Amino acid sequence: MTDPQQLIRDMQSLDCNALSNDRKTRSELLAASQALCSRLETPWDTILRMITIEVYRLLPFRPSPNLLPAVLLSVKIATDLRLFSTIHRLENAATCSQLASTLDLESSFVERLCRHLVAAHILVCHYATGKFTLTPLATELGTSDSGMSGAITFMLEVYFPVFARIPALLRQQRYTAQNGLFKEASGTDQSLYDFLGANPERSEQFFGMVTGYAATRQKWTDVYSTNSLLEPHASTAPSSEVAFVDVGGGNGHDIVELLAKHPSLASRLVLQDLPDVLATSDVPDGVGKVAHDFFTPQPLRNARAYFLHSVLHNYNDNDAVKILQMLKPALKRGWSRVLITDVVIPEENPGLLACSLDMRMLWNFGSGERSERQWRNVIEKARLSVKKIWWPAWEGACVIECILEE
Repeated sequence: MTDPQQLIRDMQSLDCNALSNDRKTRSELLAASQALCSRLETPWDTILRMITIEVYRLLPFRPSPNLLPAVLLSVKIATDLRLFSTIHRLENAATCSQLASTLDLESSFVERLCRHLVAAHILVCHYATGKFTLTPLATELGTSDSGMSGAITFMLEVYFPVFARIPALLRQQRYTAQNGLFKEASGTDQSLYDFLGANPERSEQFFGMVTGYAATRQKWTDVYSTNSLLEPHASTAPSSEVAFVDVGGGNGHDIVELLAKHPSLASRLVLQDLPDVLATSDVPDGVGKVAHDFFTPQPLRNARAYFLHSVLHNYNDNDAVKILQMLKPALKRGWSRVLITDVVIPEENPGLLACSLDMRMLWNFGSGERSERQWRNVIEKARLSVKKIWWPAWEGACVIECILEE
């Protein structure tokens, strides 16, 4: 048995800064420490954590395991007050009296707020001087426009009220949510995306949250062997010069990632989405844009790869099959492939984050994240074959490489 006291010393002496660029090891350490916490807790410890402090697992990105419920409220209050940016302006060291005077607040309130943030490891208190300094998280909240503040606001003001109504709605609908529950739960009579389209400020908060989540995942270009997109046409290859069609590609961020690795591909890349989406997209010169609804037949034939990133998880199995079937006539046997980049939930020991996202997709859209078995079922119904599933080295989406059915 490991000596508990030695384990504590080892944990306290771990140089986390040395792991700043080693995301795989950091992910493994986080998973192991969270699993250890679960084993150490009594049942009431766990319940109290869930109802009083734990919310960061609900966030689609995890800037810190310290963004937890009562703490989340204090962080929101602190950002509204510009507490973190004020400490930064005061050379990253300020007493309660200085903060109260600068922010025109009662000192007792500032003291209680800062004390809470210190307990949550978001501020650091230097007790000898009575000064507070910023942690890296507080620094980012106070000095950057990374989307964190907007994500917190969206969770508190949009998602939390929706989440609160989900259990009652599920009971009323006998635990089915084929079309999602966002309309009823939000009281807007709008789907999530319609709601975002009608509310630009909420849309900015939501997609900032999505961007933050993506930044914590391994890039698909580091999961999949993109060199295959550079292969010269074999004798059986079609005459088309299109290497990569980003179907439903939004603003084109995946094409930008691909070009970072292969700048010479620009003229052979095509971004597809609805006209109003393409109008606001920003891709490098040379990249093609084609307006397209992926529920209709694919107009570009014989491309090397047709790419679907976080598209199919928005749809139930029937719709996902239809989207794939719309691609089939465009595929060249022996040359073209469909690349589905999405979460694949392991059949055994599934991760908590992936399963939480799955439940959120159910509530939002009546869809969900899929296990490998469920993905294979959808792909086979579309009369395609799975050539290979490319798994990330650390947290991120898989790339499911599909070809025409043999």
